[in-house]
Amino acid sequence: MANLKETATWEAGVYQLETSDPVMGGPIGIDNRQPQQLANRTLWLKTELAKAVTSIGTNKTAAEQA
Repeated sequence: MANLKETATWEAGVYQLETSDPVMGGPIGIDNRQPQQLANRTLWLKTELAKAVTSIGTNKTAAEQA
């Protein structure tokens, strides 16, 4: 079993499997498209949240020093 490689990108949508889709595994396989898109979104959101938390801490410190 291998892990899909995640990239911090926002996916515009999440693919819906169709009844006519052939089952094909692997990193670019159609049945791995949904979890790949969701993993990408999750990593993107995690990165954005970390940026926001850092920004809040920086703004709080600047406000306290003022």
